[in-house]
Amino acid sequence: MMKTDAQPVELTTGEARTLVGMAGSFTADTRSEIPKLWQAFFAAGPDIAGAVPDTMYGVSFSHDEKGGFRYGVGLEVASVPDQLPEGFCEMHLSEGLYALRRVFGPMTDLPGQMDWMFCDWLPSSEYKLREGAVFERYGPDERNSPDAMAYELWLPVAAKE
Repeated sequence: MMKTDAQPVELTTGEARTLVGMAGSFTADTRSEIPKLWQAFFAAGPDIAGAVPDTMYGVSFSHDEKGGFRYGVGLEVASVPDQLPEGFCEMHLSEGLYALRRVFGPMTDLPGQMDWMFCDWLPSSEYKLREGAVFERYGPDERNSPDAMAYELWLPVAAKE
C-alpha cells in the first residue's frame, strides 16, 4: 500500500479563476459519490474552447447550514465560451488568501486529507474559513499513475480576529 506524502500547509495568494465543467449537489454522507461526477465529466469528453491544458479542478461551493454543498469538476478558461456543452456550467474561484497543502498519494486518501485541513489544521491555526470555494487542483506531475496522484488542496482563509 502506498503511503501519502503531504507537505506542511503554506499560505499563498490565489488568483481569481473561471472554470467550466459539471457540478452536482452533495452532503457529507454522499460525498463518496463525487467520483461518479468525475467519471461523467471524462465520459462527456469535454472539448471546451480556450481551456487551460493539463490542469483540472474539483470545487466545493455553495455550502449550506444543513451540510449540503455543490461540487464541480472543471477546467480553467480565460473566458466562458458562448455555448457550453450540455450539462456544463461555469464556476468561479475568488482571489485572496488561501491555505494550500500539496499532497501525493492514492486518491482514496483525499477525503481524509481534506478532513485533516478542516478538523485539525484550521482550528489550531491563526486563520478561519472565509467566503469562497474550497478546491482541489490537479496539475501535471511525472509521478502521477493509476495508483497515486499529485494534487493541491486550497482553503480560502482570513486571519482570526
